[in-house]
Formats: sequence, C-alpha cells, structure tokens
Amino acid sequence: MMNAVPETTLRDRIKGRVDVEAKVGHETIFTIEEEKKLYDHVTYMVEIGFGYTKKSVQYMGRDYWSLGKTIKPDQNCLSDNWFYGFCRYIGFSATK
Repeated sequence: MMNAVPETTLRDRIKGRVDVEAKVGHETIFTIEEEKKLYDHVTYMVEIGFGYTKKSVQYMGRDYWSLGKTIKPDQNCLSDNWFYGFCRYIGFSATK
C-alpha cells in the first residue's frame, strides 16, 4: 500500500473500473458555505445564551434545506446521522 491506499484501488481507478472522481460515503445535502451559515447561527445563539436541542437543530437544518423546495409531509426533520455528522464536522459536542 502506498499512502494507505490499497493497490487494488489504484489499479481499479487507472483501468477505468472506478471513476477517478468517485467519493466514499453519501452526498452532502449542504454546501460548505451553507453548513457554515447554519454553524454560525447556532454558535451565535449559544453565545447569547440560547442553546438548541438536537431535535431543534435537525428541524432547523430541514427548514434551511427545504427553502424553495417541496418536501413530503413525512419529512419531519433531518436524521440523527446528519446531526452527528454535522456536529463532528464542525466540532460541536452534543450535551444533555
């Protein structure tokens, strides 16, 4: 392995079996700029003494994501996976 990349992965990409631009994991629903705006809002509110619950951040994310889109009635909020990924990505820690 070179740089912790398995040799078979490199061969597959070179031979065209796997797209060179292929990424691991799910597509994100927000751009980096959109996540930064959401992060800035949440951290500002925390700084002035208004903390959010996990559920409220999930609903806020859903509302921000759905701006200008039609959403299904059963789409209540974003998933726990999204929330924990968001926290991990931006360095939040969820507290009880």
